Amino acid sequence: VYIDNAYIGKAPVKSDKLSAGKHNLKIMQDMYHLYEEDVEVVAQKTYRMAPYLKAKFAFVTIQAAEGVEIWVNGEKKGVALWKGKLEDGEYSIEARRTACRTVTTTCVIDSKAESKKLIKLDSPTPIGGKLDVTVLPDGADVYLEGKLVGQTPLFLQKVLVGNRIVTVKKEGYASQQFEINVVENQTANVSGNLKKE
Repeated sequence: VYIDNAYIGKAPVKSDKLSAGKHNLKIMQDMYHLYEEDVEVVAQKTYRMAPYLKAKFAFVTIQAAEGVEIWVNGEKKGVALWKGKLEDGEYSIEARRTACRTVTTTCVIDSKAESKKLIKLDSPTPIGGKLDVTVLPDGADVYLEGKLVGQTPLFLQKVLVGNRIVTVKKEGYASQQFEINVVENQTANVSGNLKKE
């Protein structure tokens, strides 16, 4: 709260005695419109004021798929769901997930038009590469990140980019683990021979 541009404290607040005459009252709070009024003060009179500040924000709910991070103007807000206040203005909202292409949406918040807003984000699209496993003997089980994906020889068309663990196992042979890096639109090769136990 300001009187004649001098800060007097946070509401509720009581001012010191004011001289008779006109005084400028300003009340400011984040996410609310400035309240300003000229008040005529009469000697020996006390004024009680309870002005209403108009909000300049909307209550926003942002929904995304499970495991998808929600970012607003470059700041992480949550995963899958975020609820909060956004001040009037334009925002860049992103749906992010590891090894996926980020989806960006532009949103305008206008508290005069709506006090609540629901934003549903599209899911990020996976970025993939290929995997070619030619470990001998044929018919060995191939696990990608611990999940059985087929038997050798094996060619996978869609594997998420990034560092991956490939494990090859066959009864009577010592299993072997490979660390690979899958790159977008390229083929990662895994080859070798399992040793008999």
